[in-house]
Amino acid sequence: LIDVGGQRTYRKKWIHCFDGVAAVLFVASVAAYDQTLDEVDKMIKPVLHKDIFPVQAAKPPRPDNRLRDSAQLFGDMLRNKYLTTAAFILFLNKKDLFLKKLPVHPLGK
Repeated sequence: LIDVGGQRTYRKKWIHCFDGVAAVLFVASVAAYDQTLDEVDKMIKPVLHKDIFPVQAAKPPRPDNRLRDSAQLFGDMLRNKYLTTAAFILFLNKKDLFLKKLPVHPLGK
């Protein structure tokens, strides 16, 4: 079991963890729908990972929040040529926080 960092700056190091992977447990916070990315907040230039996630078609615009970023990253991993034989499990956590935040920050805004 390897826990890889989710920040964009760590993603280029993931390639070293892909050899022999049988399963990927992808954890994303459903409560992150209203949170911006740390990298955007800090104005860090995004790291491109063409070797890890080759561009097959036009990419959607860069996500503006953490949940959208997680969804895009999950899709990229599903299409990754090094993970074609791996099983994927998507685990959405922090439902309790999501339910508390929803009345204050509705999804439509």
